[in-house]
Amino acid sequence: MDNRQTTELNRHSNHITACKILRVQENTVTVPLPWGNTAKLTITSDIFEPGDWIDLQFKTQSNYGRVTSYSVGYIGRTPAKFVPEDDKVQFVTA
Repeated sequence: MDNRQTTELNRHSNHITACKILRVQENTVTVPLPWGNTAKLTITSDIFEPGDWIDLQFKTQSNYGRVTSYSVGYIGRTPAKFVPEDDKVQFVTA
C-alpha cells in the first residue's frame, strides 16, 4: 500500500479519489469520473472485478468551471476503511 492512501489527511493532501470499477475487459477497467462521464484505464499490475475499488490521482485543467483535460494516475487498491458502505456510491474524493 502506498503511504498516500493510509490516512484521510494523506488522501486529501495528495488528491486521492477512490473509484468503483464499473466494468472490466481484460486489463482495461472503466471508472466514473467525479465531473461526469467515465474513463477507461489499462492496468496490468493487478486483476480486478466490477465492484472493486481503486485509488486514483486526478490532475485537471479547467476553463470557465468545466474540466477540459485531465490525466489520471493509478495508486493502488482502495484500503477497506475508505470503501463506502453504500453500494450506490461510485467515487469518493478526499
